[in-house]
Order: sequence, then structure tokens, then C-alpha cells
Amino acid sequence: MALGGGGARGLAHIGVLNILQSEGIYADMIAGTSAGAFVGALCAQRKDCSLIKDLVTSVDWKRAVSLVDLVLPKTGLLGGRKIKDWLGLVIGGDIKFSDLKVPFACVATDINTGEEVVINQGSVLEGVRASISVPGIFTVVGRADIWSTVVW
Repeated sequence: MALGGGGARGLAHIGVLNILQSEGIYADMIAGTSAGAFVGALCAQRKDCSLIKDLVTSVDWKRAVSLVDLVLPKTGLLGGRKIKDWLGLVIGGDIKFSDLKVPFACVATDINTGEEVVINQGSVLEGVRASISVPGIFTVVGRADIWSTVVW
């Protein structure tokens, strides 16, 4: 199953996955980018899609503001640490791709070359954090942070 990004469009996957899950249909492999990487990581951990829907729809403006960690580096306004910490709570800790119940990969972009980077080893949180990074908004995730976990 391939899950795309685009904020609300990426999160729309939750509804489709909820229906598939209620019918007993599960993906053999999952790949996602941006919001699709977030949803894909939760599905690869076999989280109940109705719980994922409840989780996402319960985020109000106060909760969203609590996930903002302003920084002043050159690469972005938000550090992304709080979002990564929150994702860790939701997914069950800083788990490795090899610990997931369903094979999963997320896709990011190398900011220096513009090339696609497939992340399918190492920390799921680092992979998803790299995939959701929007240049100028989130600080970039450097190769040093995930260099050993990425197929470059």
C-alpha cells in the first residue's frame, strides 16, 4: 500500500484504512511520504485505525500549539522534537523498522540534491520525522541523524 502526503489528503488515508481493516483486509507492505508516512507507521505497527482516527481528530488548536518548538537555525522555524516525541507516545516508543508488524518504508527528499531517499531501517521516528519535514518550516534531518538507517 502506498500512502501519499499533503496534510489533509495524507490523513484521509485513515478513513480508507479503517474500512479495509473493518473488512479484515490488511496490507502486506506499506510505504508513505509526509502525512502518509505518519499514518503508514501507525498502520505498520497494527494500530487500530479507529483509534488513529480518534487520535488525529482529537488534536485541537491547544494540542497543536503544544507540538510547536520554535528554533532559530537557518533551515527551518520548527525543530520537530516535540512532534517526534508525540509520535513516539502514539506509536509505542522509538521503535526500529524491524520491530514493526508490517514491512514499512517512508520517503524523504535529500535537500542538497533533490533526490528521493527511501528510509526502511533504523528508527521509525527519525524516518517519519525526515519524511514530514517541509523545508523552511521544519529543520532538516541531516544524514548524520539517520545516515546508517537510509538507503542513499
